[in-house]
Amino acid sequence: MAATRLELRDVSVGVGPHSILENVNLKINAGEVHVLLGQNGSGKSSLLEAIMGLPPFELTGGQVFYDGEDISSAPIDERAARGVGMAFQRPPALVGVTISEFADALGAGDRLGTEAEALNMARFTDRDVLVGFSVGDIKRW
Repeated sequence: MAATRLELRDVSVGVGPHSILENVNLKINAGEVHVLLGQNGSGKSSLLEAIMGLPPFELTGGQVFYDGEDISSAPIDERAARGVGMAFQRPPALVGVTISEFADALGAGDRLGTEAEALNMARFTDRDVLVGFSVGDIKRW
C-alpha cells in the first residue's frame, strides 16, 4: 500500500470574513495524480493557495498533512522546503531573466543541461523565461 503524501481533513478555506470552501477531505497517495475540475469560481485555486499558505487565503478549519506531518500552520517557506508546491496553468513570462539564470537562482543550474536535453529544449536556455515561447514549448517547460 502506497504512503499518503497529501491529506486534507475537513479543510475549510476563507478570505477575511468570507467562506469559500467547507469541510474538504482528500487523500493523495505516493505515485497518484489527482485533477481538480470545476467551474470558474468554485474554489479550486483557493484550495491550492490555502494549502500553500498563500495570503489572503487561509485555512479556517481542518488540517493539512504532508507525508504524515501537520503543515496547517507551517510558514510558506517550510511547506515549500518539504516539497509542497504549485505550478501555474499559465506561468508568467520573465522578461530580462534567462532560463539559465532562473535555474541558477533555484539551485538547479547543474541539472539544467540534462533536463533541457531530455525535453529537446537545450536551444532555449539562453532565452528569457517563456518570452516568445509557443504554447507547446511553454507546456514542455
